[in-house]
Amino acid sequence: LPKAQEATLKNGLRVIVLESNHRLPTFSMEMVVLSGGLSDPADMHGLSGATAALLREGTGKHTSKELAEQLDTIGATLGANSGLSGFTSNVTAAGLVENFDQVLDLFTEVIRTPKFPTDEVERYKSRTISGQQLIRGQAAFLAQERLNQAIYGTHPASLVIPPADGIRKITAADLARFHDENYVPNNSMLTIVGDVTLKEILPKLERAFGDWKGGPAPKTAIPAAPAQGAAK
Repeated sequence: LPKAQEATLKNGLRVIVLESNHRLPTFSMEMVVLSGGLSDPADMHGLSGATAALLREGTGKHTSKELAEQLDTIGATLGANSGLSGFTSNVTAAGLVENFDQVLDLFTEVIRTPKFPTDEVERYKSRTISGQQLIRGQAAFLAQERLNQAIYGTHPASLVIPPADGIRKITAADLARFHDENYVPNNSMLTIVGDVTLKEILPKLERAFGDWKGGPAPKTAIPAAPAQGAAK
């Protein structure tokens, strides 16, 4: 693989570009936010995952449907996730290089200006809790859950799915607060791979993210792992 090229915007956003085979006119990019499930409040596990899941369900410019239609029109993908006991939240996008500017616009929109519409939040909560009721009927899931509890006790790493009580508590205001505190440039890293060069796309990234305001980089307080045998 060629050596990665790096740059840092004035607001602290680190950019890493890896040129791949230029015979294939595609690219993929990922914004890695250095806050994940381990940054969730103790009484609201699943908040980071809900924030990521709802990023593209409405922004300052487009509804969820409009975003989906625009992505479908150019054959691009855009999604986000955050692990329940992980350190990061990840927003990804991919498409043809000829559509890079359009994908970047939507990618930037989703990261910087999500609106978390109340109706979408309630639908997400309903889907998640209903899905949990189904998965709890599976023996393999119950066995994994008990194993994790035996190993990790009450540590967040023991969680296989977020507790339903925590999901029920989540409001649009909670999502907006988590987003505003954690989705900041100096707590993030942008990686781009494909038929691109840093010289070519850096001005575009400056336009998209240059005025993205930083903030106090949040610190994740990770609970100490239980002593061996303490969780029995």
